[in-house]
Amino acid sequence: SGVNVAWWKNPGNGSANWTRYEIGTTVNFKDRTEIGDINGDGRMDVIVTEENGSASGASTYWYEAPPNPTASAWTRRTIVTQATTNSLDVTDMNGDGQMDIITGEHRGNMKVIIWRNVNNGASFIPHTVDTGKESHLGARAVDLNGDGRKDIVSIAYDGYQFLHVWRNDAGGVTSSTEGPAGPEGFVLFQNYPNPFNPKTQIGFRIPNTLDVSLKVYDMLGREVVTLVNEQLVPGSYQATLLGTGLASGTYLYRLQAGHFVETKKLLLLR
Repeated sequence: SGVNVAWWKNPGNGSANWTRYEIGTTVNFKDRTEIGDINGDGRMDVIVTEENGSASGASTYWYEAPPNPTASAWTRRTIVTQATTNSLDVTDMNGDGQMDIITGEHRGNMKVIIWRNVNNGASFIPHTVDTGKESHLGARAVDLNGDGRKDIVSIAYDGYQFLHVWRNDAGGVTSSTEGPAGPEGFVLFQNYPNPFNPKTQIGFRIPNTLDVSLKVYDMLGREVVTLVNEQLVPGSYQATLLGTGLASGTYLYRLQAGHFVETKKLLLLR
């Protein structure tokens, strides 16, 4: 029905015999669905928005994946209850390694909001990007100008003639209580998309001319591929990781630029 949330296991042989496993239910009709590791345990959680056609009463939930995803014991947690929400994306907007959530309202105040993930899904801090701009199948995060920062794009339904673009000039979501994203202006961004197949982009920024290496490792610490290994001038960069020849699973990517070293996780799903 319109309130049931489930996933189907790919049989891996091209047949139509996909096995269905229940996740949970919503209160209103479910609309957008995304996946992402919200609590940092390496398992893919499920994020769902509701559509009720109203200016209030529609919730956005995340369902915490259990150790055995075929079990029905997925815990539903409410992120927000707001106007009918037809737009959703899940990505790390501020490069802190935690998956943030972007929603766009279709009615009411028509807000586009980044929900900053704090303490691995324990809470979400809203950052309003804009108000009065309808989103329908929008609020999608993508680096439009190649500066390593994710911008946001939305289309409208009632106002179908509009395409809204918000350029990210702040490097994601920031807070006055937080320091810079990295010491002395270094930044390693979360890859996008994540999970990915067949390719993903890894962005980073350096403040000085330095010898830079960007490498990918498996979870046993074995080097899989070197994406960057050269001297670079100050600026923002992006490297493309192709999943061709790699097995599904979690990998680590590590940026070293002078004395700066940072590592993040990425997930390849076949």
